[in-house]
Amino acid sequence: DVEFEEDDIDDSQRQRRQKCSRLSAMIMGMLTVATAAFAAYFLLMKDGIDLQKGASQHDNFQGTVDMVDIQMHAIPGDCWMSIHGNVYDLTDYAPLHPGPPTLITDLCGKDATAAYTAVHSRALLPTVSEYLLGTLPGANESGSPPSSSNGENIFSGPTGGGAPPLPPSGPAAGQITMATIQMHATPGDCWLVYYGDVYDMTQYAPTHPASSILITTHCGTDATAAYATVHSKGLLAIVNSYKLGALEEATTSAPPPTGSNGGNPTSRPTPPPTNPPPSPTPPPSSSSNGGIAMATVQMHARAGDCWLVYYGDVYDMTQYAPTHPASSILITTHCGTDATAAYASAHSRGLLAIVNSYKLGALEEAVSPTPPPS
Repeated sequence: DVEFEEDDIDDSQRQRRQKCSRLSAMIMGMLTVATAAFAAYFLLMKDGIDLQKGASQHDNFQGTVDMVDIQMHAIPGDCWMSIHGNVYDLTDYAPLHPGPPTLITDLCGKDATAAYTAVHSRALLPTVSEYLLGTLPGANESGSPPSSSNGENIFSGPTGGGAPPLPPSGPAAGQITMATIQMHATPGDCWLVYYGDVYDMTQYAPTHPASSILITTHCGTDATAAYATVHSKGLLAIVNSYKLGALEEATTSAPPPTGSNGGNPTSRPTPPPTNPPPSPTPPPSSSSNGGIAMATVQMHARAGDCWLVYYGDVYDMTQYAPTHPASSILITTHCGTDATAAYASAHSRGLLAIVNSYKLGALEEAVSPTPPPS
């Protein structure tokens, strides 16, 4: 009986040892698999691949792409940009965009996060996952651009776009006169008015998704009219941190100021510049036969049918606008108008030779009528 009891004890011990061995082997196997999976995940993330996205990607997927590389692809035919820390090649997608392709191509070579979030939800980004090239260096797992210790987006600045930096120090919020605004009328010190509020856009202008010229052209003025031609008022929330206060004239019953020529204050003030723009072409002495009336020009006031006036001559810029080196908006904003002042603020008159083939004729008002017989 004692021998049988010893045998039973030995069998029980052997079974326990076997169970422990199997359990140990299972645990070691699980640890090995987990370690291998973690290592693979770490290596892939190190190369800029986010497994959480789980979507298709561009055939030219590169992992990590820095801002310098993006800036080398800044034309509609080769269009890279970053959105929320991810880098996309949207060359082929731009023509398929439900809106105008220029909404994309104007942002080629830039961080387009601010422009994108102004009109789209981040949840829409998977619809362009097949164009994903990689991520910006340091982008976190959610695809957001890296931030500094104080939460400021480190891609902000002249080359990055993105979230605007903190506003510079300036006057406390309150009423600001138009005369004060006109003292800040250069790209390096640029105040302007939108819908009765005053903004210091000096630091934001270089980060504008399209072109800084769209802002600096209006430094020192009320730019509401120019802004409203291309944007909704709601988009001003993007630059709310640059607001300095309300325009004094907007909070009182005082009449709005007028320019030196009695015109609307939205036109650029003309304090004596160092190099004043050339004056318009003097009216020719011939009769008005063959001249184009301003009313006719105003009938061609959209991007798809864009006539405008430079120095007394009428141009059809419909086909040229999309090829403008900076942005088509710089032209289409002025369709149907006399754009001489806007042109002269950024270009010399001699450059008009480039678009001489688009000239339609002289503006009728620029041609002196035949004097009545004496």
